[in-house]
Parts: sequence; structure tokens; C-alpha cells
Amino acid sequence: MDELKEKVAEAFIQLEKKNLGQAEFLYQECMEECREGNPDLFKSALLGLGNVKSAQGKFDEAQKIYQQLYEGASQENDWEYSAVALHQLGAAERLSGKLKAAKETFIREYDVLQKHMPSSNALFAANYYEHGLIALSEGKVKAAKKMMQTSLDYAMKSDDLVSIGYSYRGNGAVLQATGQNEEAMKSFATANKMFAQAKEKLAIKEVQAIIAELESAGSGDNRKSELL
Repeated sequence: MDELKEKVAEAFIQLEKKNLGQAEFLYQECMEECREGNPDLFKSALLGLGNVKSAQGKFDEAQKIYQQLYEGASQENDWEYSAVALHQLGAAERLSGKLKAAKETFIREYDVLQKHMPSSNALFAANYYEHGLIALSEGKVKAAKKMMQTSLDYAMKSDDLVSIGYSYRGNGAVLQATGQNEEAMKSFATANKMFAQAKEKLAIKEVQAIIAELESAGSGDNRKSELL
């Protein structure tokens, strides 16, 4: 059993490194080996496989996997995995442009959290973060700002560094969308600090790319003003 746990852990490492083929192979192996004997490990591997498919841009396949995970977890009254499966399903729907479906899925996730996990501040923070991203995609900036602030409120209560980081990243995205680049930069910098403390390598890479883009845009504006 320890060997299977190590294999799931190794699959996650390969996923973080973007070695998606190797991660997929390891997750599938784990699922075959622990399908009957260890339901929790099976769910962990199934979730990981869905995340691989999302990272590959195979969102339809990812959605089917997350739906399978949700159905299995909810039948077992495993509400944490149920909520996580719905969250990942909604994210895959959002990334594939299915904003209406994503919104409905995140409402379902919120209902699960309210009913079964009302004190899960980090999960509520993630839920509001996704609602904020959808609102931003729809051009509803005021709604997005409200959602991201609520996300941050929950994240701060959770003391979860990753949750706090994503909430600051979300607030930064709203500020950037409204042209408040200096304030956005501060929010992204705080997000980067939280991710660094949590050692979230992929999140660090993503937010640093956003910061670099903002810095580049600011330098361009300064050069333009010097020419006027």
C-alpha cells in the first residue's frame, strides 16, 4: 500500500513538472492496482488523471473524469471529494468556454459546502474565486470585484497560504482589468509571496509571468511618455 501511495505522489510530481505522459501513466497504473482495495487512493488517482487531462487541454475527457469522481464520492457521502470534483469540473468547463455550465457547477459546489462543510473556508475561497473569474470573463467587473473580495475574506480566515495567494491573484486580475496596474502589481506581488511560502512552484511561475507582463507594459508606457 505504501508503494501505491508513493506512486500517486510521484505522479503528482510529474504533473507539476509538466511531464504529462508520465503522470497519466502512473495515475492509470494506480487506479488499476487500487480500484477494489483502497477507494480513497483510487479517488486520489482519478482526480489526478482528470487534472492531467485538463493540463493537456483535453477538457471534455477531464469533465467526464471529474463527473465520475463526483458520482462515486457522493454515493459514498464523501463530501470533500464531492466538492473537489465539482470544483475541478467547473474549472474545466470554464477553461473550455462553457461559462454557463461552469457557473451552474460552482453553484452546486457551493451548495455541497454549505450543507456538508460549512466551516471549510479555503474551499469557499476557491469557489468565490472561480465565480469571480467567470464574472470577469463576462465583463461584469463590479460582480467580479465583489466575488474576489469575498474569496479573500474566506481565504484569510482559512490561514491557507495557497488560498490566500489565489485570492490576491484574483483581486489583481480585477484591478488589472480596470487599468489599475500599480495596485494590481501589489496584489500579484502578495500572491507571489504567499505561493513562495507554500512552495507552489507552478503558481509562482504563473504569477511571475503576469508580473513580468505588467512591468513590461509599464516600461513601454514610460518610454512613450518620454517621446512626447
